Amino acid sequence: MPYNQLIMKTLPLATALLLTALIASAQEDIDVFSDEFGFDEIVITLFSPMLPSDDEIKGPRYLDENWASGTLTVALGTHRQDISFDMIRYHIENDLVEVYHEDQILGAEGKAVKRMDITDFSTGDKRSFIRLEDIETYSSEDKTGMCELLADGDVKLIRTFDVEIQEANYDAALDVGEKEDKMIILSQTYLVKGGLFIKVKGKGDLISLLDDVDIKGYMKKNKLSHKNESDLAQIIDYYNKEIN
Repeated sequence: MPYNQLIMKTLPLATALLLTALIASAQEDIDVFSDEFGFDEIVITLFSPMLPSDDEIKGPRYLDENWASGTLTVALGTHRQDISFDMIRYHIENDLVEVYHEDQILGAEGKAVKRMDITDFSTGDKRSFIRLEDIETYSSEDKTGMCELLADGDVKLIRTFDVEIQEANYDAALDVGEKEDKMIILSQTYLVKGGLFIKVKGKGDLISLLDDVDIKGYMKKNKLSHKNESDLAQIIDYYNKEIN
């Protein structure tokens, strides 16, 4: 059923007419989103039912196949609003944020979700994600999507995600390798400072980039390594605290 018909069928007439106008104007990027709208109106406006997948190439496409609970910061126009769901996951390949709501899977275009804060059901680990293209001065046109925010402040540490087809490489003589193409997830970690996305290649690079704080002494005292991602996040958090 088209969105406009769905809205007219499920909401009071005045609200339905308002939301119908909202959807039409939102397509033109006009800031008309009111903070008076409730949870149901936001869901109807931004989310739509997901169709069954017909992927021919096997392999992961989600950040995590398992669901997580959390909060999404959604956007329409310049308005921002937080909404919480018990079940959330992110489809990397299609850049879709999916939620399980009222016995169905709904999806929203990634660009409509500005931030995603989730908690893993099994481990209790908390993770935060923001739009890569929303980072100040980011200008790449060929890379968009959600990136994980590992450390935040004047300097950020982020992890980006992408999917790639790994071609079959089966060697019949040795009976090794993959017989079919498959999808794999790639990730990269970047330090973001002064609008630059930097891959930290060595300890010297890190110390030079953060030279207004005694990073070398902090790393030595706490036995931290730039090669360990959690250590690197701790170093960036320390740096941001020291300069503010």
